[in-house]
Amino acid sequence: MTSSDTVTVIDVNAKEYSINGNVVGKTSDDVIQAENLLIKPIDLRLKSLIKKTNEYSLHIHLAENLSYGVFYKIIATASFSGITSIQYVVGNKFKTPFEIYLPERNDRGCQKFKSVMRLFNLLNETYKSSDEFIKDKRQEIECAEKYMELSLFVTEQNMIQKYEVRLNELGIIGGGKSYTLKNEKELWNLLDDIRSRTDLENKLDRNKIVFVADKNILLKNIVPIITKLTEYGYEISYAALGS
Repeated sequence: MTSSDTVTVIDVNAKEYSINGNVVGKTSDDVIQAENLLIKPIDLRLKSLIKKTNEYSLHIHLAENLSYGVFYKIIATASFSGITSIQYVVGNKFKTPFEIYLPERNDRGCQKFKSVMRLFNLLNETYKSSDEFIKDKRQEIECAEKYMELSLFVTEQNMIQKYEVRLNELGIIGGGKSYTLKNEKELWNLLDDIRSRTDLENKLDRNKIVFVADKNILLKNIVPIITKLTEYGYEISYAALGS
């Protein structure tokens, strides 16, 4: 992974992190111990680089012994900077970089609407008119019909990974269903079933999945899952439990 006029490379190991070959800071001090998602030294550097060109890509190289929490802070910081083309690799034996899909920047319909509605509910706002309420309710129904919102949750207890898959199976408000799976075999069997169902084949997000993981899981333990999801053709966006 090499840098260029339009490509920045961030390299992160357990000790330090660098941008385009120049050490910027200590991983423990600036990333692991940071209370929020924004890593300021990286954010400032990326924003200064973006000003030089309208098309900018970011390549991230992460050591396999880093936690998922470190990875998530790095990509969250990158998304704050406005970069939309992001690839990453883990360890030194990678074959093909993984793509990062940023739905908050690429989706202008239901994702944006649901984000606004979540904020609306958190603030306990009331509708100014019944017409606004009806308009939002119609959009909520339409979103439930068009999207299944597939997500995979991965946790780890006593060195054993556990999986949960959630999706809106029924295509209605409140039609979500959750599957708790005993092992990885059951996970792939379920995803195979979801991908083969004719009632879900017309969903606009049928090739998208949100990957949600415990912050303490090591990257080397989730790379095989990310690899297979990529082979399935999923566009993967990322979230962290508790963030």
